[in-house]
Amino acid sequence: MRTARDYTRSALKGATRPLGWVDRERKGELDFWLDHALPPSSIYQITFRAADGCNLRCKTCHFSMDYRKGQKTLLMDPELVREVVDQSRGWVSLMGFSASGEPLINPQIDKMIGYVSAAGIKSKIGTNAMLLTPDLSRRLLEAGLSILKVSIDGATAETFETVRVGASFEKLCDNLEAFWRLRNETGAKTKIVVNTVITKDNEHEIEDIKKNFGHIADKFAAKYPSTFGIMSSLCDYSPSAMTQKRCNQLVKRMTIITDGRATICCGDNQNVGVVGNVRETSALEVWRSALYNEWRGYHRSGQTEKIPLCKDCVFG
Repeated sequence: MRTARDYTRSALKGATRPLGWVDRERKGELDFWLDHALPPSSIYQITFRAADGCNLRCKTCHFSMDYRKGQKTLLMDPELVREVVDQSRGWVSLMGFSASGEPLINPQIDKMIGYVSAAGIKSKIGTNAMLLTPDLSRRLLEAGLSILKVSIDGATAETFETVRVGASFEKLCDNLEAFWRLRNETGAKTKIVVNTVITKDNEHEIEDIKKNFGHIADKFAAKYPSTFGIMSSLCDYSPSAMTQKRCNQLVKRMTIITDGRATICCGDNQNVGVVGNVRETSALEVWRSALYNEWRGYHRSGQTEKIPLCKDCVFG
């Protein structure tokens, strides 16, 4: 569902499209300004933290840090997902399940995917695939999962298991291959995306990852690790190659954690960027709130130091 502001925003972006043919950087800056000056009434993506916990201790993730030791794994209640789906139907394009945790830990993940699919909304899971058993694969496909995004940070067992501590490269390959075969056998429309976090441990294997999993993946994505706040000390990456793309999370995505609080970023692992609670007000009311718009204004104008979560982020 679109409002007059959404139509105005789209018209302005369309009218300035020719600028991209001669100066892509200027066009990117203009689109960034339009996204924030006229934030969409609808939400492109709501991401649910289905599980605040993980079965691995990857070098690029906060779950490998001391402060996480001994913390109880928290699971999202499927009823909260159902409430948000009912509130947001017609106003959101995609609902994802990941956001700083392994969603397959939640035994009711297929039920939550089913709620989203039944509402006509696309669904996505981001996973390390260690728990992607044949039974769970079938249940996810039957629930109508739109996108399976699998983290693969190495083309060899040695590299992969160095980055993804506690994982098995053999199990990854077996589970992903089985999911792919089952998808093809059942005729499901689920897309498989292979995602790689680039560090100095694996940057020499990026092309080999694409080659090794090219028969399975419908799409590949490679990105550098999050570096704001406590994340900056986690891993060794190549700073000279860091992307110059500016963050659009404030205008594209809202993340909901297990207790219903909503934050501005899927990587907000310490819940610093909380802007509301969907158990108290609807997801749309949070999205259009005064605080959300205030932070969008700061971000648009380069005053990221006024946003607690964004002030140290390299993607600011």
